[in-house]
Amino acid sequence: MDRHMDVETSPAHSPEMAFFKMALAWLGYVVGYITLQQVVLFLTGLYTALQIYLLVRDRIMIKQEKSCD
Repeated sequence: MDRHMDVETSPAHSPEMAFFKMALAWLGYVVGYITLQQVVLFLTGLYTALQIYLLVRDRIMIKQEKSCD
């Protein structure tokens, strides 16, 4: 009797394991590619966009409240 598992049925060679290994490799590449400077720049842009949205929203709400009176 052959003591070795068939390659097709081995869990180490399953398509799911191959996908996991590729995803892990890509994740490592992306995390290694992103610098702290890029993260800070993105968060600053996000914060600025949120502040602009809130400012415009408040101005519109105030104008609508005054026009209803």
